[in-house]
Amino acid sequence: MIMPHRKVIAVASRGPNGGVSVSGLLRQALLNHGRGEHIYIATYEAQEEVEETLGGSEGPMDVRLVSIASSRWRGYNPGWSNTVLWGHVLAPHMPFELPDAATIFEWWAAYKSVNRRLAEYVVAALREPGNGDAVVVAHDYHMLRLARYVRDILEESGTSKVPPLGLFMHVPWPRAEYFTGCPNGKDVVEGMLCFDMIGFHTQGFADNFLATVVAYGLSPKPGQIRAIPISLDTAYFKQIQPQKPFPVPQKAPGCAVILAVERVEPVKGALERLRAFRMLLKKHRRFRGKVQLFQAGVNAADARLGIRAYQQFLAEVNDLGERINQRFGKPGYTPVCTLPWLSHAELSWVYRELADVLVVSSRTDGMNLVLQEAVAMGPKPPIFAPLLSKRTGAATMIDGDDGALLFDPLDRVAHKRALCAGLEMSPVERRRRVMGIRATVEAYTVHDWHRLLIEATTQQVASGG
Repeated sequence: MIMPHRKVIAVASRGPNGGVSVSGLLRQALLNHGRGEHIYIATYEAQEEVEETLGGSEGPMDVRLVSIASSRWRGYNPGWSNTVLWGHVLAPHMPFELPDAATIFEWWAAYKSVNRRLAEYVVAALREPGNGDAVVVAHDYHMLRLARYVRDILEESGTSKVPPLGLFMHVPWPRAEYFTGCPNGKDVVEGMLCFDMIGFHTQGFADNFLATVVAYGLSPKPGQIRAIPISLDTAYFKQIQPQKPFPVPQKAPGCAVILAVERVEPVKGALERLRAFRMLLKKHRRFRGKVQLFQAGVNAADARLGIRAYQQFLAEVNDLGERINQRFGKPGYTPVCTLPWLSHAELSWVYRELADVLVVSSRTDGMNLVLQEAVAMGPKPPIFAPLLSKRTGAATMIDGDDGALLFDPLDRVAHKRALCAGLEMSPVERRRRVMGIRATVEAYTVHDWHRLLIEATTQQVASGG
């Protein structure tokens, strides 16, 4: 077991209030966890290099923001992290066109440079009084070289003691034959193997990574690659009070509402959902004028908005929504409605007052906790038909007769059938499924995930793995 006083140094690519799911989950996991003061180190873009530590403390969490010059940030984040790693490799259903070899080389150099800079901050934190026994955990694909550089810096300074080093991947890992096409892919995987423990949300992602390691002729240590599913801070969501948005979303009289809540980016399946919804209205006249699709959320993460493929995607989503409205809309009835970004309190109201069906249509997703968040909100859950892409990590945790109804979003007919099933699902079945998902979420929270993550990392070191 982990001693209660052991500190955790968490490293991520965004500040804790940056609106990114990784940051939000880490904030919930680190706060109120009873381990003393934790340290949260994250990057952000700045016009100039800023050497001093920014930010302060928030509860038991000491937040340290690492400023990255804009020139390096572009290569590190929208470049290597989000175009090469995420857009071209880790999300195999949305391959981006890569730039020329010289640009890729520059991006890779920037990625390594920022990882080295973060490692310097980690080592500095480890050398502070009371931090010598800390556990270091990096989060997601922006940090895959961190452990390598932490070990290098300690070795260069003559320090023999290396802290337990863990990595958790919040995104999917593709099949080996796909990843091996990644530029510098072997260097990426070798860097990851410098962590003592590498965690994934599902066993399938862990198996894919192991196959990738073997494909490169490398050998992991026993127990080094594990599945450690993530979850929610249910106490936080239970205390959320519904708040009516302004302006109030306009539901047409007598209509059922299919609700989608997501970042608007290719992997979340907005185009696939719109095409399935168009097929629903085209093939089933009984739904015309009787069902609306509400899409609530925000645009893709800021780091991706400058990527041409994302810009083209957003334009295509808007165009398809307009064409559906032109074909099937009529006075007083708009089939596709777009909602702005909503707070958790506003979403809680929308789930309760508007949603007859809540659908997650991701093409590929490491986790996607939208359904879990929705059913966890408030003392009593909202009741709706829960539809979930089987291509999400969440599908391994909340499927079945007392969970979400799974479907393949890439199969347009199956997608359409799922929407039909959700609209026609009985109130009894909706309640049974929602209550089943809520029970699963309450039985295993983000704090259980975080405890297992830290324990797996330290036990791996203790066992000599």
